[in-house]
Amino acid sequence: HECEGYGHIRTECATYLKKQKKGLTVTWSDEDESEEESEFEVANRITALTGICMSNADSCDEEITYD
Repeated sequence: HECEGYGHIRTECATYLKKQKKGLTVTWSDEDESEEESEFEVANRITALTGICMSNADSCDEEITYD
């Protein structure tokens, strides 16, 4: 047994079950965060690209001179 307890089996061990539950919780949380972060990053990139295109369109109408 991981807890080195006696008189019970692994599937009934409170320490083992707590570790398993925490491991699953952390894994689940990590996956949720990464999906949320990637959606947020994609939205930011789209906003940034839209801003770049809009500013380029505005400046294309003006005459550019090279001194």
